[in-house]
Amino acid sequence: MPSILVVTGGPCAGKSTLITRLGDLGHPVIPEAAAEVILEGRHPSGDPVAFQREILRRQLQKEAAAGEGLIFADRAVGDHFGYLEYYRTYCGLDLAGSEFLRELDRAWESSWRSYRAVFLLEQNPEFVPSHYRRESSLEARRIHQALRAAYATRHPRVIEVGWAPVEDRVRAVLGAVEDLRPGR
Repeated sequence: MPSILVVTGGPCAGKSTLITRLGDLGHPVIPEAAAEVILEGRHPSGDPVAFQREILRRQLQKEAAAGEGLIFADRAVGDHFGYLEYYRTYCGLDLAGSEFLRELDRAWESSWRSYRAVFLLEQNPEFVPSHYRRESSLEARRIHQALRAAYATRHPRVIEVGWAPVEDRVRAVLGAVEDLRPGR
């Protein structure tokens, strides 16, 4: 079973930049499933539940294929709880009786123990959207807050990583990973 180190945060938090740099340094990584779906032309504004369901399907496939050892993941199953709460609170999404919530609960129950830690990256103080994101700065902050709340209530080890140049964040994350090793 892999030991997954989740890297999460709202849009423009530097998740993909950090994951790419960790991969360049030789650490195994799981790329973000949502980016793939968005780049294929799908967006949550159409049907947020179908969008989240497809991302969840791909995320679970990637995690299952990850192999053994420590692996960094650009987002994880817990992110769906945050995004769905954002859609519910700010977009009026009605999830009452949703089968997807039951699917998500089952996915979380089978996945969360493989998440060794969750690194919540602070967002860039100067919001710079990527070519595949559509969120405004306000929406990104709200999503970030929803993700923080979702993981804080579901995972025992959430480590906040402040905004800094990528190399400083790499050192902070790898230092925290070293502290997670048995005997420390």
